Amino acid sequence: MAPSVQIIVITGNAVRKSLLMKQFEELNIPFPVYYMPASTPENTASYFPEAETDMKNKRVLCCAKSHIRAIEHAAFDTATDFSIIMEDDASLHKSLFVPTVIELVTRWDTLIEKDSLMVSLGWVPFKNYSHYANGSGKDAISCLPGSKLLAWFAYGTQSYILKKSTALTFYPILKKDKWEDLKGTILKLNHPQMQKDNEIMAVDCWMNRLLVQTILFPPIVVEQPLASIIDPGAETWHSTLWMDFFKGYEREHRNYWVDSTHRLESI
Repeated sequence: MAPSVQIIVITGNAVRKSLLMKQFEELNIPFPVYYMPASTPENTASYFPEAETDMKNKRVLCCAKSHIRAIEHAAFDTATDFSIIMEDDASLHKSLFVPTVIELVTRWDTLIEKDSLMVSLGWVPFKNYSHYANGSGKDAISCLPGSKLLAWFAYGTQSYILKKSTALTFYPILKKDKWEDLKGTILKLNHPQMQKDNEIMAVDCWMNRLLVQTILFPPIVVEQPLASIIDPGAETWHSTLWMDFFKGYEREHRNYWVDSTHRLESI
């Protein structure tokens, strides 16, 4: 019997939640899903440094707090063996998301290096598809053609999977009432890749390092073409990034779910 899996979705608003619910229904996702409202500047005011006035920075810190709360949920007594933590702009591979997840958790102990505590199912690419396809990595998932597990750092927390035991270990470390206390705690860990203050702000910069990320290529989750909640002006950057990644591999891009009625809308 395969280990149990749940999905924890961090939801920014009702429209995004409804789009993801529609996606899960259309793709017949069999895993239980918990929708967790995101932390926001309005409900998290006491978390910020007193001197912080920049709204974008506040949203970045709220994103980190949301992911920490999701890890808390992954550590509950009622939690499954594995949890997929997912942001609400996720776009799943239409046919291979479920079989890949099942094979990954079933073979986790033989596929994943022991020091790696999270596998990024969706991450931010800064190079073309071919760069990752030609990368040196362990052959991975038999049901996912050309797949590799790469011991590379990549930004992005669109979707990642971790064990309940990892959540139980790290949530007590990360649970802080104020971001400055979190930053101090992380710095005291003396992680070789997290020695600078500016590396302990965006969650996809520090958590991916802290948990010794492994990335799955090809990703089985990419981003829906929606405007960023953290930085609504980043639409051009977002669309260019994914266009560059899939340039020459447009057929691969068609494997991911998308709702064409909400392309690049600021929701």
